[in-house]
Amino acid sequence: MIQVNDTTALGGYTNFVWGDNTLNKVMISPFNATLQSTLKVPTQIFGPYATSTFAAVSYSSHGVYSISGNSCFGIFAEDVNTCTGHGNCIALDTCVCRTGYADVDCGLPICYGLNSSHPSVCSGHGMCGDVDACICYSGYTGTTCGNQIIGTLYSAGGADTGQAADGLSGVYNTYTWYMTQAMAFSGVNVTWSSISQEGDASLVLTTAGVLYGVGLNTYGLLGDGTATMRLAKTLVTGPVLGKKIIDVCAGLKFAMAVDSTGKLYAWGYNGYDLFFINFFSYGQLGTGGTTSTYTPIQVGGDLLNITVAQIACGTSHAMAITSNATAFIWGNNDFKQVGDGLTTDRLLPFQIYLTGLIYKKRVVHIAGGQRHTVMLAADGVPYGVGDCYYYQFGTCPQTVMSPPFIIPGFAGKRIVRVAAGTLVSHFLDSTGDLYGVGYNSHWAVRILKTCF
Repeated sequence: MIQVNDTTALGGYTNFVWGDNTLNKVMISPFNATLQSTLKVPTQIFGPYATSTFAAVSYSSHGVYSISGNSCFGIFAEDVNTCTGHGNCIALDTCVCRTGYADVDCGLPICYGLNSSHPSVCSGHGMCGDVDACICYSGYTGTTCGNQIIGTLYSAGGADTGQAADGLSGVYNTYTWYMTQAMAFSGVNVTWSSISQEGDASLVLTTAGVLYGVGLNTYGLLGDGTATMRLAKTLVTGPVLGKKIIDVCAGLKFAMAVDSTGKLYAWGYNGYDLFFINFFSYGQLGTGGTTSTYTPIQVGGDLLNITVAQIACGTSHAMAITSNATAFIWGNNDFKQVGDGLTTDRLLPFQIYLTGLIYKKRVVHIAGGQRHTVMLAADGVPYGVGDCYYYQFGTCPQTVMSPPFIIPGFAGKRIVRVAAGTLVSHFLDSTGDLYGVGYNSHWAVRILKTCF
């Protein structure tokens, strides 16, 4: 079936069909045995459907026919997904939203009186995941994300490269065996910190939005323009200096930060080699090239002029969520962790929501491990893509999972936060229960095949 613009027709269209008409399926006339023959050329539809606007075309073993009625943005009015599942389609591209949702397609939830696109929703420090359900950005907490985390920094564990920020270490094989105040930040109110994947450096964000680094500085991970190890805190320099930083993350020898205007910066190594024997350029800095840098540089591509709200760093791939809840991934893609279905590295950000079951869903949280990515949709459903050889998604058999799919095991639960380690994933639900899955090599030497 086709629809032809016809300004002389009542509905603005003239509709034609063709094919087997044995059962009069193509509606060229009232039921008439003499006309039940194969239509070899397009023939105009008879009666009340002659000039109707059709929502879609369907196909059967007996020919081509259509379903008439309203549609909103390409989805039938009768479909459960019409108006993004949050409203009723009453006319062509006209949705009436249910309480708690807004926008032309009812795709924006409302949190405490403000729809999710409002700059002050969730106190300006979070995303409206669903009706009255704020997902807070790093450094903020509370029902409406109105409480900034203000604290004193403590550390424990390895301290041989100064990463413990105690100002006293830097001696090989030095450890702090219990939580110790990070004296390098004595008197400084800290809101967030991120540890590099190797655990040899730390990036620390103050409540004033000032970003510092401390520890091993290979490939310029600390962003101070050098590769010199720092036992005392050092300011991250370049274009982030003097700007208010709202989020920071560290991967393996690279890091990223977002400023208060939503600009995203990256620095450090632009490839991956765990033992520094072979050097690969994966493009995790998102600049379009493979050159490493000791000072921050703005991430390019589609994110150059889009407001970024959240970020995450995997081993050698990077992730970001924009203020309109769209997710981007780039960098190492050898296990399809970027989500594009390929294994070619992405040197610029790729818009993940265009693929798999996450198609056009709002993404409110994201995390990455060594070769896998976990995402959280606004409806509280977690998605995964990439390496699953160690059951990072709790699925069997061990394989690469692509495109993005729903991570099983959470039926009836609403997930509010996701996290990822090298070969593990974690999920926090709305009741406060925490779930983990993946390679459990430390303290319990087994692989969690059944994890929920």
